[in-house]
Formats: sequence, C-alpha cells, structure tokens
Amino acid sequence: MRIVQANVTREALDQAFEAAAEGPIDAEDYLSRTALGDEDELSPIIDGVIAAHPDQVETYRGGKEGVLGFLVGQVMRETQGKADPKVVNRLLTERLRPE
Repeated sequence: MRIVQANVTREALDQAFEAAAEGPIDAEDYLSRTALGDEDELSPIIDGVIAAHPDQVETYRGGKEGVLGFLVGQVMRETQGKADPKVVNRLLTERLRPE
C-alpha cells in the first residue's frame, strides 16, 4: 500500500504490481524511484520546452488547451518519464497564461 500512496514513477508502480502478482515484494525496491516533482529542477526543463515549441505555445494561448498535453509529453520525454505530471501540468499552466 505504501507504493500506491508514494509519489513513484508510473514505470515503478507498474513493475511493482507486476512483481506482486507473482508473490510478496520488497516495497523499498520501488519506493526509491520517486517522480521528479522539485520545481527548481523542473523549471529549466519546462522553460526549454516552451522555448522549443513557440507555435504550440501560441496555439495554447489562443484557446486550444489540448496542446497542453503535447507540452506535458515533451517535458516527460526530456525527464525520461520521471517528472510528476501533476506538477508539470501546474507549472506549464502558470507559465502559459496569456501575457
């Protein structure tokens, strides 16, 4: 249960459930793989994604909020899936408010 409540990566959670189907697991093996949620670490990555995709940024600011998923995906790609998507969503939304 600790794994489900922890902020582990999706990959670690999937692996934990897969291993648990075969028998007891040591949660510590998976709890160490927490999602990257530190805003100071994510900020430069998010800023880089915004700078690299000006057309999508303008599309989002023009009212097409679905583009946010693309930008979140780019951050996830840059962090190799380790970023906390909730934090990424919030930070992107804050930075993409119309100027």
